[in-house]
Amino acid sequence: MAPRNKEILLTEGEHSGPGEVRYKIDICGKGFDVFFRSAHAPLYSGVEPALPLALLGAMRTGSDIRVLSPISATYVRNIQKIITIFSDWFSRFARVTVYAERPVVPTPAPTGRVGLFFSGGVDSFYTLLCNAREITDLVYIHGFDVRLDDLPRRKAVSETGLAVAEETGTRFIEIESNLGKIVQEYGLWVEHGYGMALGAVGRLLQGYLDRVYVAAGTAYQDLAPNGSHPATDPLYGDEVLTFIHHGAEATRTEKTEVISSSPLAMRFLRVCVEHPKGRLNCGECEKCLRTMVALHSLGALERSDTFPREIDIAKLRDLTTWEPHLRRFLVENLRLLEGKGLRETELYEVLDRIGRRPPWLVKRLQRYRRKWRKMANKIDRVFSREPRRNTSRYV
Repeated sequence: MAPRNKEILLTEGEHSGPGEVRYKIDICGKGFDVFFRSAHAPLYSGVEPALPLALLGAMRTGSDIRVLSPISATYVRNIQKIITIFSDWFSRFARVTVYAERPVVPTPAPTGRVGLFFSGGVDSFYTLLCNAREITDLVYIHGFDVRLDDLPRRKAVSETGLAVAEETGTRFIEIESNLGKIVQEYGLWVEHGYGMALGAVGRLLQGYLDRVYVAAGTAYQDLAPNGSHPATDPLYGDEVLTFIHHGAEATRTEKTEVISSSPLAMRFLRVCVEHPKGRLNCGECEKCLRTMVALHSLGALERSDTFPREIDIAKLRDLTTWEPHLRRFLVENLRLLEGKGLRETELYEVLDRIGRRPPWLVKRLQRYRRKWRKMANKIDRVFSREPRRNTSRYV
């Protein structure tokens, strides 16, 4: 770990244009110009959003943070708790200190508005359905799971969000940002930085929202150190904004069962991160296939408008799943099939066989397939000057 020979200095952001806020953050001589844009809600430009953005870099380089602008003393204490938790969870991160030059006690000015970070996936649809009477705003961040330059898919996601908002009587807030660069420079997106990214965006909406829901990606019984976690997500709040981590009481298949009874979710469910041009789901990647298996087990796949009506068994058989959280979803689907009396089916047999593959074999298969994909992309670029699939998430 690098010695603490430099502090990270944070100040408030700048309104660089209509609906745009920028934060310039320097971490040990490496500068980041992080922007946020939205035409749908007023963006707060105080220093609070900058603090989560700088956290991974500070902990990775062993640099303390000095906040020069007015900031909630409660918020600083909460961030210090996050630092303690992360340094205990991950050996790569040091326990650093946040110094507030001008601590304040903010006075809440309730607006009655409650947000939900909404991607259109299983987790966020579940949280929306469970809290439909309370939620007033659906917040989607362009640049997270869909690249800023993937215009066809951004258009499809926007149209979906607007349609869901219209049918639920909520407001769809779109925010675009390049914050993925600073997060990925010092940590992994899901394992370390995802919750901090949501914390930063949530703080941009303080003064507009009173509370914001973060949909849980993991059930309580399967919890492990993660970027978004019930122990850390609420700590991005203070007197003026509350963060609520919701949905950890249910497994993925339990959530799927709840949303499978919703015509709205069956019309607009989006889980894919493989960037199919202009479509919501490719129907072939691991995330699509595991969701389709659950929907099929529940007798709901034929009612879904965003997935193929049948599961491609050959694609399913080729899945390489060795990461613990992905194997957990596989086991959940096997239990669901058993519970629905579908144990004696080809689908169950294929999933069971995938689950029995030793991790070393799966890793080797993944390595070979990555090489073949790179070769195929090179060939595509030669003949079409366009890669077959863009696998990078951020710009």
